[in-house]
Amino acid sequence: MNKKYLKWITSLIIISLSVMVTFFLGFSREDEKKKDIKPYIPNIKSLLIESKDFNIYIESEGHLEPKIKHTLSSEVGGKILFLSNYFDNGLIFEKGDTLAIIDSSDYRIARINARVALADAKLEFLRQKALSDRSQAELDEYNMNSGINDLAKNKPQLEKAEFLFEAAKANYEKAESDIKKTIILAPFKGRIVSNQSSPGIVLPTPNSPLATIYSTDEMLVRLPISIEEIDLLGLKKENNKILSESEISVNLKAF
Repeated sequence: MNKKYLKWITSLIIISLSVMVTFFLGFSREDEKKKDIKPYIPNIKSLLIESKDFNIYIESEGHLEPKIKHTLSSEVGGKILFLSNYFDNGLIFEKGDTLAIIDSSDYRIARINARVALADAKLEFLRQKALSDRSQAELDEYNMNSGINDLAKNKPQLEKAEFLFEAAKANYEKAESDIKKTIILAPFKGRIVSNQSSPGIVLPTPNSPLATIYSTDEMLVRLPISIEEIDLLGLKKENNKILSESEISVNLKAF
């Protein structure tokens, strides 16, 4: 058997085996079963649109500030004899607490002088009043009211005495008031921010500052919101004008 014939026989055997394997695999393979595909039916629920109120929460941060900030000053000049501990310890004082005391010696002397001047003015007024009444009684007795000038009736003297009496009373009241002003009371419940004085200092003039105080009863906090939040809250009306404060209903909760 020659080589050419052997090669031909080998090729034929290989081809035959390949065909047999192909047929075998083809007949032994099972057809895939078809899968049933269920149609997707979305769950749709119809609702009637209704208008309802709902809450929108906006976060905003701001600095707490006192509503009332005041410069505490003395209405009278003089030496500071007493300063309360509130000037240094930062504690809250109550309305009417004594914060400072100014030396009242000069004002007490002025009150004594004003009292003496008041007594003299009162005495002069009473004397002129008595002279005026007596002069008028004499004129009435002799029916001499006509043709008599006011000077003879003692009217100008009485008016001057009355004016001096009123001025003396005003001076005395001022002297009394100055003494009361030497005791500086807290105008409201609050705290001292900055101290500008100390015991022993002489205040050269009235209205000299002692400290800066603020009220703790009412505080302010500004809470800014963005333009987008203004739109979201519906705080605009025609022509993009923001509603005024009186037109906005605001509820605040503090934590």
